[in-house]
Amino acid sequence: MSEPGNLYASCYLAEPADPGHLHELPFVATAALYAAIATLLSGLELQLAIKWPNDLTYGGAKVSGILIESRTGTDGRNGVVIGFGVNCRHHPQIDDYPTTDLSEITGRALEPMAMFEALSSALTDRLSLWARGSGFSAIRQYWLQHAHPPGTDMAVTLPEGRITGRFDGVDGGGRLILRTDDGQQRIISAGDVAIMKV
Repeated sequence: MSEPGNLYASCYLAEPADPGHLHELPFVATAALYAAIATLLSGLELQLAIKWPNDLTYGGAKVSGILIESRTGTDGRNGVVIGFGVNCRHHPQIDDYPTTDLSEITGRALEPMAMFEALSSALTDRLSLWARGSGFSAIRQYWLQHAHPPGTDMAVTLPEGRITGRFDGVDGGGRLILRTDDGQQRIISAGDVAIMKV
């Protein structure tokens, strides 16, 4: 539970795409949130970066997160809920995990309604660009332009253990490409990523 002043918002999408494209929605949502925050940062967005698959950091500190859940109804139709959490005026203190908030970044109180309005507009735009999956390549390109640069050191926690390496992009399906310390490429579909240095 956060102190008052942060934004928690959810968007429900009914049948947003064929099941084969639903895994692309985290990238759509993150692209939208990046665009919305960049609009409000007034030129300070150079330190804003996407961390795979759908966190945003500022100077290495987490400023927001996204959670997506999908369900198939009894009628066989897919429904997806995209949940956004944005640290507008407060941020949690987490051991060994830097966090920040937009008011701390900008030096002015940022109201959650301003964030909501910017996010609503950006999400509408990015969903239109995505076009139910046919425009994912454009979403992926935008995502990569604003992600941590290739070569960023990171650790990924997987069910079988923790591996380290360098960010080497994402493939056409949105999976993380990690260049491991032995020079091999590792393709990762799901895992908890920690940036070792920015």
